[in-house]
Amino acid sequence: MGRRAYLNRLALGRSPYEAPETPSGSSTDGPTSTTRRISPLHADEYVQHYDERGHPVNPESKSFGKELRRAKNDILSTMGIVVSEDANRGRNEQQKIDAIVAENDYGLIMVTLDQISVFLGSWWTTSLTGRIQSFRSYTHVPITRIMSHERASLGAFGFYFAGVPAWAISTCLSICRHHPLERLVSTVQNYFPNNDAGSKLVRASFTVLHTA
Repeated sequence: MGRRAYLNRLALGRSPYEAPETPSGSSTDGPTSTTRRISPLHADEYVQHYDERGHPVNPESKSFGKELRRAKNDILSTMGIVVSEDANRGRNEQQKIDAIVAENDYGLIMVTLDQISVFLGSWWTTSLTGRIQSFRSYTHVPITRIMSHERASLGAFGFYFAGVPAWAISTCLSICRHHPLERLVSTVQNYFPNNDAGSKLVRASFTVLHTA
C-alpha cells in the first residue's frame, strides 16, 4: 500500500494527483502551463507541490511544523522539563560536574538554614507548652501575659533555650554510641577471634551499650 503511488508514477509517468501533461504542440502550451510536479493554481492561489515520488507536499507546512516544535522545545527548556542541546554544547564535562557540585552545596546550605530556622522557631514554643501542661496552670489568662510571666521568671536564655544543653548531650552520646563505640568494640573483638568467654563478654557488653 505504501508503494502504490510510486508504482503508479512508474506506470503512468506522473502522479495521480498531477494534472495530465499537455502536448508540446498544443495551443494551450504557454506561460500559463505548469511543470509536471506543480499543479495549477487553485481558487485561493495555492500551488500544490510534489516530491520525487509524486506525493503531495507542502513546504510551508513543514517549515511551520519545524518552528512549532522549536517553540515547544524552548518552552519546555525554560520550564526545566528538558535540557536544550544548544545550551550545553559548549560546556565540557568538568564544567557540568562543577555546576552539579555547586548546586548540591547551595542545596545543603538551604537545608541547614531551614533546619536552624525551624529549630529556633519551634523549640521555645514546645518548651512553653510542656511547662504549662506539666507544671503550671493558667486559667483565663491571655497568651501574651503567660509568655511575659514565663520570660520574667526564667530569663531570656531559660525561656528560649530551655532543655537545649540536655538535648545536645543526648545527641552527642547517641552519635558516640553508634559510631566510635562500634569501631572500638569491633577492634576489641578482633583480639578474641575464637568463641571463648572473652569474645562472648565483648559481644554482651556491646549489646548492652547499643541498646541502652
